[in-house]
Amino acid sequence: MKIIDQAKRAGALVQQILDFSRKSMLEHKPLDLVPFLKEMSKLFSRIIGEHIQLNWNIRDTRSVIQGNPVQIQQILMNLLCNAKDALPAGGAIIVTLDRFAFTEDIKKKGYFAPDQEPTGPLARLTIEDNGVGIPKEVLHRVFEPFFTTKPVGKGTGLGLAQVYGLVQQHKGAVYIESEAGKGTRVTLLFPLIETAALEAYEGLPLELPEAAKGWILFVEDEEEVRKIIAKTLEEMGYQILQARNGKEALELFQEHQKEIELIITDVVMPEMDGRELVKRIRSLDPRKKIVFTTGYPMGKEGTEEGLPEVEKILYKPLHVADIIKTIEELRSFTEHRKEGGTDGETDTGNRR
Repeated sequence: MKIIDQAKRAGALVQQILDFSRKSMLEHKPLDLVPFLKEMSKLFSRIIGEHIQLNWNIRDTRSVIQGNPVQIQQILMNLLCNAKDALPAGGAIIVTLDRFAFTEDIKKKGYFAPDQEPTGPLARLTIEDNGVGIPKEVLHRVFEPFFTTKPVGKGTGLGLAQVYGLVQQHKGAVYIESEAGKGTRVTLLFPLIETAALEAYEGLPLELPEAAKGWILFVEDEEEVRKIIAKTLEEMGYQILQARNGKEALELFQEHQKEIELIITDVVMPEMDGRELVKRIRSLDPRKKIVFTTGYPMGKEGTEEGLPEVEKILYKPLHVADIIKTIEELRSFTEHRKEGGTDGETDTGNRR
């Protein structure tokens, strides 16, 4: 059974590799990182949580790169989630934007590919935390696909590999400095666009990431938790249907079955629990993706007797960043299947 589970997990991860290794069809346009980061700071401050101090230090008045806002947001999401995970007991994260010159020293370090060495100034974006850090002996491996310093089941080892691929698409560079027990600093370098291109940029509206497409059914009996998470997801562009229990959720699902892409549901709830809800939904549409949330530890091998198979289990207390990461992972699998022209008879990915 372990071999089968590992094979399924490997298949799901391969789909993610395709996501960051293939050439993106998203268009790159002039993007001013100054207003972009100011806008993103509002979103990420809520995602990171109150136990971590998130500081934004923007030292430039304008920092225009040739970029894609969706991809830059994805880079930030990965790096800030990593920084958050490195601070289990709390701490601080500092995001800094300033201007940087391409020097001979940087050239010797080989951060840029020889055919992509910049000829002008750079935008330098750093994400620094005072968390657990990365041991020196494994630091050189952090961009390798599947390599992770997180416990088994807590990380795929694809976050930094994806960051590396997206930065390369922006003709930029990324490097990491870290010391175990002291913290980590990730530095991103992006070429600033030239004066001629800046003239064309003047007057263009700020292009923020497109609203996320997709409906999510979120089922949680704790009202405050449900409202806070739903509000944050809605601000990211998701259409959220809220339900207090399985009975309400089933009614909403029957009404919006075609629109709903993902169901996130608690296990223990009044009137109809998560187990029964999943069974009912599976009987109506076995292809729908479902995530369980629970405050109860699972049994041996991460399962619980009588618990239906789902794509993933998230443990309480819930962190919005983990929920968003899970949503994007599961949505990417759906998009890959659509691009491949499949008819729905596909592997369930992370289902366990």
